[in-house]
Amino acid sequence: MKTLHYYCFICIIIISSCNSGAKLNILLDTPNVKSQDIYTIYKTEIFNTKVFDTTENFYIYKFAYKDSLLYGVNTVESNIFDVYNIQSKSKFSRIKLNRKEINDEDISALFVLSPDSIFFITSNTFNLYLINSFGDIIKKWELLKKPVSANINKELAKIGFTLPTIWPFFHMCIKDNYLHVPISFVGLYKGNEFYQQIDRIARYNLNNSKWDLFYAPLRGIMKEKGNLLYPYDLNFPYLLIRNNISYVSYPLDHYVYKYDNLTGEFIEAIPAFSKSMGKLPKPFNRKDLNNNQKKINVRIQIAFYGALLYHEKIDMYTRIAYHNQPLIDKNGNMNLGIERTSSIVILDKNLNIVGEKLFLNGALGINSYVTLPDGILFGREIETDNELLRSRNKYLIKKIK
Repeated sequence: MKTLHYYCFICIIIISSCNSGAKLNILLDTPNVKSQDIYTIYKTEIFNTKVFDTTENFYIYKFAYKDSLLYGVNTVESNIFDVYNIQSKSKFSRIKLNRKEINDEDISALFVLSPDSIFFITSNTFNLYLINSFGDIIKKWELLKKPVSANINKELAKIGFTLPTIWPFFHMCIKDNYLHVPISFVGLYKGNEFYQQIDRIARYNLNNSKWDLFYAPLRGIMKEKGNLLYPYDLNFPYLLIRNNISYVSYPLDHYVYKYDNLTGEFIEAIPAFSKSMGKLPKPFNRKDLNNNQKKINVRIQIAFYGALLYHEKIDMYTRIAYHNQPLIDKNGNMNLGIERTSSIVILDKNLNIVGEKLFLNGALGINSYVTLPDGILFGREIETDNELLRSRNKYLIKKIK
């Protein structure tokens, strides 16, 4: 009898594993959803804007305030924001923070509510600052100073969490005196049920300085992959907030997940995918990523999505898809992504796909995009003139006649 029970148990595990694998394969495939091609995106102008002295011509962390000002965290000197006027295509101002008060902390996320309400998070101390246009500190929050109450989230109260500030795509949202951010924790890679159900987005109350809501556990591909792996930085969610809705997406998932950010309740999953990029890569076994060179090789080649972007002037969305590329480029060198093919998926206000534009020869660069109210600023991965701002090619969305 014990032998029979044992074989029944093994059969249940095998069947469950097969079902999970089949579901994962379906999710990796391009969703079988009809889309329209009634919008396109095109380059309208080039900003030949000279960058400030003592800075690179690109900014890892940047933010466009409306169609007015572009803010970038200086990559050479610490505690400096460079500000450009988008309309006049020129340098506008340089905001220098008080080094004694900020203590040379690295800045890794930026959110501008207005020219006199600029928020940023530091990567080494996980502090949130609010400054004005002169760099004066208005308020400071020590985000991880107090542990989370078990009444709010018992799993995270037990294991703790941090912020993935070293992630180049790390970003935050400020809305109605609340901070919303993706989080990280020890065990992020583990695929068992306990870690799958841990929320990935956190809300912080700026009035009482407390974490008061956690939401968005794994769904879709990221849940179904179980103990299989993707490169580390492709495990974190992107976050976009509009009104009381949070849009959560992942670099390796065709879908966007909607949540009520007042309650944390899941609303729906919406296919927002690239037809031209096609099927997403399968996750890897641990042995495929068991040394740094293997991880680098996979990361170079793998296809992935950028963040979901919202364009308030036209009430539409876009999502960038970076296609897979060979490990070795045409010159026989390790591929740096200079000529990576990419595409922009265009979505209406309800996230229906209404167009997609393919870009060849590295036209969109990587992590060079800046969201505008009616389009996007892009820059190629390498510009020949290092004195000019890299994110300087303006693309606008328009309806196809």
